[in-house]
Amino acid sequence: TKTHPYDDAIARAKVAMASGTLAGILWLQGEADGNAKNAGDYEARMRAVVENVRRDLSAPTVPFLIGQMGRFAEKPWNSYRSRVDSAHRAVAASMPYATFVLTEGLRHRGDTTHYDTESMREIGRRYARAFLAMKPAAPAAKSAKSSSPVR
Repeated sequence: TKTHPYDDAIARAKVAMASGTLAGILWLQGEADGNAKNAGDYEARMRAVVENVRRDLSAPTVPFLIGQMGRFAEKPWNSYRSRVDSAHRAVAASMPYATFVLTEGLRHRGDTTHYDTESMREIGRRYARAFLAMKPAAPAAKSAKSSSPVR
């Protein structure tokens, strides 16, 4: 794509895949797109990212876990961030081998964007629960969808 960080992420994943197995993709992004310029077509772009990652890594059924953006009392979401959140949920609900992971109730590290250390550990636990809930349905052509967001 000649874009950073996408190309770098794909290159690093391919190096890792040479001696291991790609088990899943963890996504926790979107805050920078929560604005008038980017929120409108975010869902289409998010779908393209999922499709492109899977294509570029030759991993059409790799689980794609989409984490909820941070939502903190000190910085309420505007309508654009809400639209990005809706896009994350829609992509997870409608694409095979994808799920949405809630991050509600967690704390930021003082910048109202990034999580503090304990919250990041909890996000890891939530991703793990979501991944394990998907895993049994992941062979070959079966959809590994979770019926509801995972906490």
